[in-house]
Amino acid sequence: MTFGQNDINIGKSGSATGLQEIILILDPAGKLKLVRWRLQSDGHRVSYIQDFTLIEPYIRHEQLNLVILNVDDPSDLELVEKVKNTGRHLKIIAVTAEKSSRFFKVLMSKGVGKIVARPIDYPFLSTVVREELERTAALKPAKNVFSQFQRRMCIPSNIMRICFGYRTIFDQLKTAIMVIDSLGVVKFTNRAMATLLKSGDDVILNRNFNEVMASPVLSSLGEVLERTIATLAVNCNKEVVIIDNGVPVICEAEACPVFDQHGRFCGAFLLVDDVSNPRKLEQGMAQSEKLAVMGQLAAGAAHEIKNPLTSVKGFIQLLKNELQGTPKIEYINIIINEIDRVNTIINELLKLAKPIVPKRKPTNIRELIEDVRLLVEGEAFLNNITIQVEYADNLAEVMVDGEQIKQVMINAVRNAFEAMSLGGIMTIRVYQVPQEHRVCLEIGDTGIGMDESEIKRIFEPFFTTKESGTGLGMAVSSEIMKSHGGTIDIKSVVGQGTTVYLCLPFE
Repeated sequence: MTFGQNDINIGKSGSATGLQEIILILDPAGKLKLVRWRLQSDGHRVSYIQDFTLIEPYIRHEQLNLVILNVDDPSDLELVEKVKNTGRHLKIIAVTAEKSSRFFKVLMSKGVGKIVARPIDYPFLSTVVREELERTAALKPAKNVFSQFQRRMCIPSNIMRICFGYRTIFDQLKTAIMVIDSLGVVKFTNRAMATLLKSGDDVILNRNFNEVMASPVLSSLGEVLERTIATLAVNCNKEVVIIDNGVPVICEAEACPVFDQHGRFCGAFLLVDDVSNPRKLEQGMAQSEKLAVMGQLAAGAAHEIKNPLTSVKGFIQLLKNELQGTPKIEYINIIINEIDRVNTIINELLKLAKPIVPKRKPTNIRELIEDVRLLVEGEAFLNNITIQVEYADNLAEVMVDGEQIKQVMINAVRNAFEAMSLGGIMTIRVYQVPQEHRVCLEIGDTGIGMDESEIKRIFEPFFTTKESGTGLGMAVSSEIMKSHGGTIDIKSVVGQGTTVYLCLPFE
């Protein structure tokens, strides 16, 4: 392996020459050599290696905060996991020729922060690298303090002074920290640990850790400390499950013994990190993959159903002409209505399974609302519903597919009408949020409202509270808003009404 003049120079002490942050490029396939030269020309200190068995000393280097990996197929994911497991604090950028969103989700679940596609847009890569280094720099003070704390813990007389001296910073960390003395008495906890234990310092401090962690939901943390004290092993790690208000939370606990300058045991500290979110992401991805497969099957089945259904409707309409004037004509009308209902469900299902790609163009949101208002005014009059519209001044144009956004509005308006079966007031408000570069639309009603359980499920396919609803309208609306980079949200109070919030970005 050959190193360039800007490669890391690690000596016995583990220090690096210079003060700049170091970028490590891992490139087993040899496809990122130009990336190396580009980043060096940007003024970065870069190390480039192809043998991933040599990465450990680099990843443990204090000034290394960013790793760029070449990832082309699932087999390369082992390299991503090795990097993340060895250096949990590292930012990872993956460069890949793979285009599937599923593969991108897998990379993100493995700890990749940013993904750059090949062929590489080098100015874009430079921007991504700069942003990641800036984020790292913002977090570095807290990491440095924690690193100093761990190194200086070996001086027993200074332990408490160090702990309380750094309390302000420790209280900002999400990692829960506990320090005990040689007798197992708790001498220090930060805010995260107090939250985890659901107790204040006055209850925790100066008590034996076994008393503090006596409850069944916390006993697994006590076991980690007990094993550390019994074996004096450095870095005792264990994955534990803590029950928080009936919900299991997966945590990673790590305990380390503390020795004085003569090698005598004088205490230990415990670190606890909540790692449930990545696990939830992995579970969510698995569920998403199942739903994606189901969506593909449903779309195929819908196509197969739609064709014969069209033939059935055609023959039923022919039969209708022959039965005119007979009592059986009523049955024919029922059959045709039900066929139309099935067709509606199939069309909505196809939109959900394969959303139409938006044909975006600059659009005046006010014109879209007036078009929708014109469509529903007659129905509003018949149902004793008053429509009130409020526009903010100087609304920016939005880049949207007007027909798709009108479909979202109509779905919201129809739901509002059905919620006000005895009449009421529907209010449409349009305004801008300049700091977020968004145009927002509120569609509110004075109808029956929804409870919390209904709101949580409102965007689920086939969930409906209506006797004749398909349960696909809001699911399709959510997909349309996502495809436009927008958001849809709902707030409702039973007996008081519902408000739908639609927000779309503008340049």
